[in-house]
Amino acid sequence: MFRDHILVLISQCILKLGIQFKQINLGDKKERVIFYFHPGMATFIQKDLDILKSKYRVYECSYHSKEKWKTPVLFIFQIIFFLKHIFKWANAISICQFAGYHSFIPTLWWYLINKPTVIVAGGTDCVSFPSLKYGNFQNRLLAFFSKASYKMVKVVSAV
Repeated sequence: MFRDHILVLISQCILKLGIQFKQINLGDKKERVIFYFHPGMATFIQKDLDILKSKYRVYECSYHSKEKWKTPVLFIFQIIFFLKHIFKWANAISICQFAGYHSFIPTLWWYLINKPTVIVAGGTDCVSFPSLKYGNFQNRLLAFFSKASYKMVKVVSAV
């Protein structure tokens, strides 16, 4: 049931974007490509990946860092990730789980090459509760990266 819901959600996003995947012949297999970015592995992210991998070719890029000084290094890592998969862009869409530091380079990259991106907004990445000091928009730098990411995507999907 949940798996079908996720596949329907992804299919609706693809239709809403007007995307028609080009088919690539790799032997007997025709494939559709999704680049999936997330801030670190969690059980719900693993479930999403398993569901997506059952139907699509998924290239995953994890951006996990609790130390903020590593952020520029992780940005460089994401750029290297894109360059490594340069020949797979033509048939691909990008999905970012949440907005934040990890979503900025992917959304900027895909915006510049005019490819569709989806952000799956989850909670802390789209709120500001000053009294609780909660949300991405409580930190100016994180707010900048989150807001910029939201502005460059084609679809924001809430969970």
